[in-house]
Amino acid sequence: SSHFGPSFCIEIAALVALPAQRAAMRSSYLLPSRLAKPSSSSLKPSHESDEECARRLQQEFDAEVAAKEARERFNCPLCLETVALSKGVELDCLHRLCRDCLSGYLEVKIREKRVMPQELCCPMPGCGCEVTTPQIEGA
Repeated sequence: SSHFGPSFCIEIAALVALPAQRAAMRSSYLLPSRLAKPSSSSLKPSHESDEECARRLQQEFDAEVAAKEARERFNCPLCLETVALSKGVELDCLHRLCRDCLSGYLEVKIREKRVMPQELCCPMPGCGCEVTTPQIEGA
């Protein structure tokens, strides 16, 4: 069952219509034939149309939310987890790692005493871009 009345799509159309179109829609919507209680057989096609409209609007909204969530997340290439952008660090080479992976990588480099600029570089194979002090502080 739908939460929307039979006039849902008409009301939505009236909201986005131009002023002249709104007046025409309003007057046709308020005709006495519209005010009479419709029979269940005459309501069904309109009701189905409203449900289809509501379903389409919900699908569009869900797609927008999913796209927004996708833009705010990334896949860490080291742990392969999907992580919020706020929990990641982007290196100068544009590789983005989650903070946990970058911190773990830096801890190993420090423990191994391999912290020279040419040794402290992006962990992605073949990259070699130096990890900078601000990036280390961001981890």
